[in-house]
Amino acid sequence: MIRQLLAADDVRSRAKVLDDSRTEILASCSKALASVTDARFTAQRALLEECVRMIEGGMFSGAQALAANVWDTFVRGLAFANPAWLNEKGWWPGYAKIKQSVPTVGADDDATIGQFRRAAVFLPFAQTLEEFRRQHPVPEGFNRHATAHAAGAVQYTAANAAIALMLAVSVLREIDDQDYPVQLHA
Repeated sequence: MIRQLLAADDVRSRAKVLDDSRTEILASCSKALASVTDARFTAQRALLEECVRMIEGGMFSGAQALAANVWDTFVRGLAFANPAWLNEKGWWPGYAKIKQSVPTVGADDDATIGQFRRAAVFLPFAQTLEEFRRQHPVPEGFNRHATAHAAGAVQYTAANAAIALMLAVSVLREIDDQDYPVQLHA
């Protein structure tokens, strides 16, 4: 599936790959969720397991909205546990600052495997957190802002539901596995 996604040249062709791979994606997400051990994440794990069942049942919009909100809960929890992600008063800085704060690895960096792993998990944040304005069309690919503020047929799709689920599960799994500092307000 990864090779197919890399070979896909636009949002629609990537969506087809995701739709065709839905069974494997859901099985992988379920397996990852089952391996989450930190009791602090029991509620979020249960919500994401519900998303899996919703997608299996064809309830893509509900799964996308719920997975996006669980993911956003993790983003906020990571931010409040990492003062460098917050503004100078220790308050929520907005998504633009969060996009700048997430771990990355540059081409010139001599990164460790752990740094590369973090960067890979956080890489989708930039596009996912991209804001769009009313004068621009609603993005077709999964986007937190559009999921929250442009509920409709363009943003809410089976593929975007799968992307939202994969993103939330990967962040949860990474937080749990690497014991990241996180302060959930949930």
